[in-house]
Amino acid sequence: MAYNFLVERAIEDDLEEIAGLNRECFPDDNPDFGRAYGWIKAHFVGTNLHTYFVGMLDERMVGYIQWTRLGGFRNEAVLELDDIGVTEEFRGKGFGTQLIQKSLIDYVEHTLKPAGETLRLVKVGTGASNDAQRVYRTALGAEVSSTDRDVYDGDEVNMFARKAQLEQALGISL
Repeated sequence: MAYNFLVERAIEDDLEEIAGLNRECFPDDNPDFGRAYGWIKAHFVGTNLHTYFVGMLDERMVGYIQWTRLGGFRNEAVLELDDIGVTEEFRGKGFGTQLIQKSLIDYVEHTLKPAGETLRLVKVGTGASNDAQRVYRTALGAEVSSTDRDVYDGDEVNMFARKAQLEQALGISL
């Protein structure tokens, strides 16, 4: 089935819907909608530190992603894929991969390049048993670098994708 899937930068009017998706995808992280909304809004207002994108399918938001800039404003940026969620109905259909790749390309093209900066690497932290590691390998070329014990609800892994891995996965020159 062909989908008309678009990825675009989130605007403030999207925050309630993003918070709803956050609650659906991570019901244990924020115990109620108000706290989920507060968390999303706090990050959203940190523009150029935290950047949200939304995945739209026929005018319906089916996913979101948050990129966070680490280590300050450097000539070679380090980004963290901080948060991503796709509504249950559309998981496992490639939307997460598209959301990651399209939003990262947009970020590079419309944020980094105009500032004369390049992308050095992408960091992803996720649960050691999270199946999403496969998506991060596919979408970014990310590989597990280390494991942190007993974080949040268990062990967490740190995955990194460096420039060459990213260029290969994205099919573009960074």
